[in-house]
Amino acid sequence: MHLELSNQTDESLTFHFALEADDALGRWYDFDLEADTRREVSLQPTSERKWSGYQAIAGNKRASGSLLGQGDEQACLQLDFLIADDEISATMSTDRPLCES
Repeated sequence: MHLELSNQTDESLTFHFALEADDALGRWYDFDLEADTRREVSLQPTSERKWSGYQAIAGNKRASGSLLGQGDEQACLQLDFLIADDEISATMSTDRPLCES
């Protein structure tokens, strides 16, 4: 799984991300982001669970979404997060350039 994080605020912050299964959340991953920067990160989640969604938090903003129908545990998934002053928006990348590197 690849994440592209874009902090478009004027504050440094920590981005928190966890995968979600039907029975619980997985491990939380934390990434520091300077103000007005972009960062690409890769995760290798455990395949012991069937991940069905995600949770993301930055400051007092939260985003969540579904991964259902996006492939099996062998699929490479890329989520792009845009962190703005008023919200976090998340999109599943359709061209997945980070998956090809």
